[in-house]
Amino acid sequence: MTVKVDFKVHGLKELQKALTQLPKELVSKNGGPVRTAAMAATLIILREAQETIPDRDDVQNTERLAGAIKRRRMNKVRKGSEGDQVYIKGGKNRADESGAYYAPWVEFGALGKPPTRWFSNAIKNKRKEATDIFRTRLAGSIARIAKKIGNENIRAVAAQVKKL
Repeated sequence: MTVKVDFKVHGLKELQKALTQLPKELVSKNGGPVRTAAMAATLIILREAQETIPDRDDVQNTERLAGAIKRRRMNKVRKGSEGDQVYIKGGKNRADESGAYYAPWVEFGALGKPPTRWFSNAIKNKRKEATDIFRTRLAGSIARIAKKIGNENIRAVAAQVKKL
């Protein structure tokens, strides 16, 4: 079982519209500056989740749980958009060391065990910081590419991104 928590950044419709109108230098098949900015934003959430795993007697191997926290690029996103997610790999069964089958019980509780909400809280605590990192990384990337190709209109877009 995989535990997955997604979060969306709202209020970026203008940015998305502007990004679809940018030249090929900015928008690549692999996501370009938007992808790198999203990966930087999800990295801070991933690290927070790994550092805040609760220390409970019934969770014998917190290293296994920390190792099961992953991030990936979402496969099915609309054209002109990007998506990355932080998730906990569940593993196929109890013996599967590549995941943490017990993650939902730690997060949501189980019979006689209260929920810890550590994963949800990691996302909630780092949401603003992740959004700021996304915005500044994206603005910096756009400004660098605009300078490289000498396009003043793109520099204006970078300034708008920074102000969002």
